Amino acid sequence: MPNELFMILFGLVVGFYGTLAGIGGGFLIVPFLMNLYGFSHTLAVGTSLAVIFANSLSGSASYLYQKRVDLEAGIKFALATIPGVFIGVKINHQIDTGFFRIIFGVFLLLIAGLILFKKTALMNAKTVNASERIAGRWPRAYRKFIDRHGVEFEYEYNELHGIILSFFVGIIASLFGIGGGIMHVPAMIFIFSFPAHIATATSHFILCVTALTSAILYGTGNSIDWGMALWMAGGAIVGAQIGGTVSRRFRGIFILRLISVLLVFLAIQMIFKFF
Repeated sequence: MPNELFMILFGLVVGFYGTLAGIGGGFLIVPFLMNLYGFSHTLAVGTSLAVIFANSLSGSASYLYQKRVDLEAGIKFALATIPGVFIGVKINHQIDTGFFRIIFGVFLLLIAGLILFKKTALMNAKTVNASERIAGRWPRAYRKFIDRHGVEFEYEYNELHGIILSFFVGIIASLFGIGGGIMHVPAMIFIFSFPAHIATATSHFILCVTALTSAILYGTGNSIDWGMALWMAGGAIVGAQIGGTVSRRFRGIFILRLISVLLVFLAIQMIFKFF
């Protein structure tokens, strides 16, 4: 199979799976480029983020059409990731590839563990009456809306905590080239009680800003293989549209379990490759 066709097909898988789960697909791209093509960690991360931007832009268009993106939360969280992106890129350039493999693998295992053992997480929309809201030093954001398919969502979350988390997501996302959805989706569901389908859609929207900022920084440092990125991005754009369209047919718990199994596999592969 010609290399270009293989890249397009791989990008399609990344776009479909990444959009379905709202995680961008970088956790697939980075190990793929490092293990199969021998990319350095910096080049793999930069290339991954360029593809993630195309994927997230396409997927977000689908989710916005379905009216499943919490725009207010998405914009605030996305802006909060930008300072962290600059820090993450700087750290990436300071470490070597061997050490990167270990910390990347450990990180994937930690995220998989969070998903696997948090069995009592709130996976569906939560109805919160105004009389039940607890006043705090920082007001809790309250959401209630109906998507294009007539499904009603109602929930609330601590906005300040979400902004703080997003700053650190920006660091990790740009350091590992994963975009940030791997952290945002579980956190938005487990910690902030977002309905699973709103979390995946909003996370994908945030990815646009995080990945674009990261890709610009890596691109200015010649740390993106544009040929590879463009072929994968072409497939990812198509895959993202498919993933965004069918995502509402999958239960939230199924999406997260699917992520956790793949994370464990990739983590073991990354760490084993180092030794």
